[in-house]
Amino acid sequence: MPLQTLTGFADAGIISDVPPYALPPNAFSSGNNVRFRNNGVQKIAGYAEVMATCPIVPYYLDSYTDIQGNKFFVVFGQSAIYVYSKADAAWYNVTPQATLQLNGAVTAGSTTIVVDSTTGLAPSANGFLAIGNQETGTSNEYEVVEYSSFTATDITLVSGLAYNHPDDAVVTPIEGTTTSDISLNSNTTNLKWGVTNLNGMLIANNGTEVPLKWNLTRSNSNPWGSGTNDPNKFVELINWPSSDDKCDSIRAYKTFLIGMGWTRKITPSGPLIKEPRLVKWSTGTATANEPVTWDAQDATLDAGEYPLTDTPGDIIDGLQLGEAFLIYKTDSIYVMNYVGTPYIFSFKLLTNDAGLISKNAVCAFEGGHFFIGNSDCYVTNGQTINAILPGKVRNEMFGDLEGSLFRQSYVVADYVRNEIMACFPTASASYPNRALIWNYKNNTFSFRDLPDSLSISAGKFDITVGETWDGINAKGTEWSEGTDIWTIASYDANKNNLLFTDATNTKIYRDNLGNKKDTALMSSRIERIGLDFGDPQSVKYVKAIYPQMDFQGNTPVIFHVGSQMSTNEGVTWEGPFTFDPSDTSKQSKISCRVSGKYISIKLESDSDVDWKLNGIGVDVDVRGIRGSGIR
Repeated sequence: MPLQTLTGFADAGIISDVPPYALPPNAFSSGNNVRFRNNGVQKIAGYAEVMATCPIVPYYLDSYTDIQGNKFFVVFGQSAIYVYSKADAAWYNVTPQATLQLNGAVTAGSTTIVVDSTTGLAPSANGFLAIGNQETGTSNEYEVVEYSSFTATDITLVSGLAYNHPDDAVVTPIEGTTTSDISLNSNTTNLKWGVTNLNGMLIANNGTEVPLKWNLTRSNSNPWGSGTNDPNKFVELINWPSSDDKCDSIRAYKTFLIGMGWTRKITPSGPLIKEPRLVKWSTGTATANEPVTWDAQDATLDAGEYPLTDTPGDIIDGLQLGEAFLIYKTDSIYVMNYVGTPYIFSFKLLTNDAGLISKNAVCAFEGGHFFIGNSDCYVTNGQTINAILPGKVRNEMFGDLEGSLFRQSYVVADYVRNEIMACFPTASASYPNRALIWNYKNNTFSFRDLPDSLSISAGKFDITVGETWDGINAKGTEWSEGTDIWTIASYDANKNNLLFTDATNTKIYRDNLGNKKDTALMSSRIERIGLDFGDPQSVKYVKAIYPQMDFQGNTPVIFHVGSQMSTNEGVTWEGPFTFDPSDTSKQSKISCRVSGKYISIKLESDSDVDWKLNGIGVDVDVRGIRGSGIR
């Protein structure tokens, strides 16, 4: 038999749900910490800590770039929010300020307002500023007014109020360092933060309290306030319907905020009612402004609500798709379209055959939306829905998913590498620790390990140290494939890399940085069982294999070659065979003596190396239809 060559690995990927003996020769039967691109299979790049000394356990991470190009990274925890300024290389506490309430109604023109109590908020090193700004809000109106002093209950305003405000309206001092706790409540295993960008304003929601807003450039050109490095705090979305009203997910769509899955009071004195199928939207708003109302009864504005009751499932999340907005329930998907007055939005059932597994488990890519359902991963373009895992890796992913923590699952797109990661907790894990990787260009699948990551975000976090472009070129590696960093002016500073959170170690990592898992070595593996080279009857004798590899590092990789006489028996492996692709003058092949009807090949590495396998040549002879006895 002539030399058999295995190539085109990026056309097939890993297919673990089909018996390996039925796979095409370029497919792999299992693997971990690898990806498929540029016709080959390569080790996943490493990750390393950035934004050192993360001050809280990171439940959620989001990146933000202001109109001046300043980069910020916001970390949400169970009881605090911090922002990292790339320019300052420092963390700042932006947990919401402690809020007050009016003790009695005030009228337009009032220059003094009475609040329930400012006890504990008197000016001090850790208190509110003696002079500053405060917000006063009602269900439909809010305003920012400067104050000149305050006592235990009275706040003196520099200028009068422009509107009337009723008793118990919220009053929020804007500057200062005293903060109030936020909480995901005790059920932190399933509830998650969600962040959306409404025309330049970050809106954050955890489903258990009034959504929060962060407008970086609130009052002046200095993003951190009046000539200091003390950033604006998050504050409650003042024009929210009621402090008792909560929604499970809130997303921006055009100039609107869409709230999905509500718990609210129908009347001010009535009980809290769960309405998990209700969609409620705000009125439209201008750039960097919050909506002025959510009141569906106000006929002069375009706020409204609509119950999605055609299917019994609860609403989980939603996301814009082109000009439409898709609403995902546990058992169905609806399409929401803007139609203008008097109805504002229309709603149409897209499917009742698939739903969303958890909040944040849907993302956009050039083909539409990718999302994790209850038993598969799907792609939709807003008109059709396709399951993409059957006959590929569905059994492996959902068989490995920890059932008690399925609502921790989420997805993230890596547009630089044409990949989407479906992240999930494995059996006995406490947090998502594994990801299915789908290359949507090649339609191939692989898997990788994650740190204990409740959230992954894409952001431009450039690293300005490392090897030069010329140095990488000298190794014979294409610039688009190298894991090293170039120079200060490199393209790396201008592309979005993934940023991982680590809830166990309270760290944040940048992906595609080095070859390790932070400081630990990374193990990678790719394996193909059951190669019969088109002849399942004959016994084959393998004398050598010829790996065709790109390689960076000082430690050889490890190969094993195995065999079976039937599909019912286990693989008998021979090896390990060390292989150093960087020194072809000494080693271009692996000599072995393996015989069987089915041949298996396995590549492993657990050191600080970067490898890519482009093909394998197999020197194999046929030794008869029955057993050969050759070993």
